Amino acid sequence: MSDEVKLRRLQDLMHQAQKTWQPVITDFMPREQAEDFLPMLRQTDLYTRLWGGWEGAERVRLAFSMLEDITDEDFNIQLMALDGPVKYLKADHRDYLGAILSLGFTRDKMGDILVRDGGCEFFIDADLTSYLALADLRVRHVPVQIKPRDLSTWLAPEVKTETVEIIVPGMRLDAVMAKAFHLSRRQCNELIEAGRVRINHDVEWRSHQLLQPGDLLAVRGQGRIRIGEITGVTKKDNRKLLIELYL
Repeated sequence: MSDEVKLRRLQDLMHQAQKTWQPVITDFMPREQAEDFLPMLRQTDLYTRLWGGWEGAERVRLAFSMLEDITDEDFNIQLMALDGPVKYLKADHRDYLGAILSLGFTRDKMGDILVRDGGCEFFIDADLTSYLALADLRVRHVPVQIKPRDLSTWLAPEVKTETVEIIVPGMRLDAVMAKAFHLSRRQCNELIEAGRVRINHDVEWRSHQLLQPGDLLAVRGQGRIRIGEITGVTKKDNRKLLIELYL
């Protein structure tokens, strides 16, 4: 599906939400793509939220409504567990994705796939739960079972981060980017001009924008960091800045 078709589909859903006053959801999409739509949605009278079943989701759904209270249940997401014999089932993310899609689903009906020993857990449009639970599925020729799991009692993987200290001349966006992601100032400016940099989920076009503690800085193709506190000043008047790297 082209970006133009996706945009038209999104606009149709927006009109539906405005007309019915009921929460409306999109299919699953990469988080970065969902964030691309947020500026347009914020220009409307709709409340907007994105979620993919857990905090660290890379694939999410957008929900929007005329009412402010958009709940997790409104996203219609079901967690499924795929289990097989640990001794024989040696598979990776691609194996599980291919096997599940072979049942006739498209990728936009699925969220993240979290691989573990002897199987995986994955998020799906809840309307497909019954069909999946009855499916006869094999992964790398090994028979497996698929069962729904209660999302409210599921222990989500921890979002892994590492806190490091960097030395920056100031809190300008390009200066912090250069040190945090080991880039040149020129590379930073090219990424900013290409619309590949976000602060708190919004695209930032100004290299001189000042960052604040608590800001979430995401650079497409480089990663994400959370801005921490300035812990001191060097003899050359540079700042000692704590950042939290998302691993």
